[in-house]
Amino acid sequence: MNPDCYANPGEMYRFCRLIHQTMACFVSQSTFVKLDVSTPNQKILWEFKEVYGARMEM
Repeated sequence: MNPDCYANPGEMYRFCRLIHQTMACFVSQSTFVKLDVSTPNQKILWEFKEVYGARMEM
């Protein structure tokens, strides 16, 4: 992520949390989403826990 696009690190973190939780709505219950956030040319800033999918299996 580009930190220059956000007013402060807290805003960037909140956006990442929103994306992390929203992605679970698009995967099935038998899978999970894991999000690691980093900036260009730097180490990982945040590592979010696995969130299991919310969609029912077809």
